[in-house]
Formats: sequence, C-alpha cells, structure tokens
Amino acid sequence: MWLSAFFAKELKKSGFKSPYYQEYGPSPTDIYYYQGEAWCLGGRVEPVQEKADLLVSKDIYEKGVWWPTVDDLLEWLDHYGFYYRIDHFEPGKCRVKIYGEERKYLFTIESGTIEVTLYYAIKKILEGHYLEESDNNRG
Repeated sequence: MWLSAFFAKELKKSGFKSPYYQEYGPSPTDIYYYQGEAWCLGGRVEPVQEKADLLVSKDIYEKGVWWPTVDDLLEWLDHYGFYYRIDHFEPGKCRVKIYGEERKYLFTIESGTIEVTLYYAIKKILEGHYLEESDNNRG
C-alpha cells in the first residue's frame, strides 16, 4: 500500500527522503507522482545492480514526488534508529507508538490507516527535531 499523493507531497515538504536514494538511486518498483500522473519507474529488478536501469525519464523521479509504501516508511524509521509499536485495535483505528534511543518513549499517533498513521509519526519526527536527536546519539 502506498501513501496518497497528498500525504507524499506533505512529507516531501517536511524534508522526507528515502535514506537509500542518495546511495542507490530510485528503484524500478518506486511510484512517483509527476505532472498530475502516477508513474511506476519500471526497469530491471533482478539481478540487483548498484544503480537501476530505469524505463522512464529522469524528470519523473528528479522532479516528481515519491509515493512511499508502508514498508518504505517502516524502513525509514528503522534507518534513523527509531523503534515503534503498531496496534490495529478496531476497524478504522491504528496506533503507532514511537520510541527513540534505548527505547525511550517519545509519542503516540492514532489515525485511520497504517500508512496515514506512519505519515503523521514521520512528519512529527521531522518537524519536532527528533531526527537530529537520533543522529546525535548515533555518534
């Protein structure tokens, strides 16, 4: 499941990026929103190379908005040293508890779906300067 175009644009405005994009570039399976259209980048998936051979114009992934999946959002939290607990406790209710270094509780977010709940959690991390604290604790 992907984050919607609206939420993906809002995360991009907050500075959200794939932690792997700079090193590896976009993936052939990534979805981007560009000029009112949704694009799957396409290209060779296996064998994995250092840089992917993509089937689309560079403008799509350089100027477009990346639509992260739930897995991408979870990998972002993992990459930056955040721990989390996800609870789906009734239809249309999801809760994510976010923990920092040494599993210190930071905050809880509730929303209707897992991808939107993770969006709000990551946005809060980016805007609340939790990311800088996490980076400082990494040495």
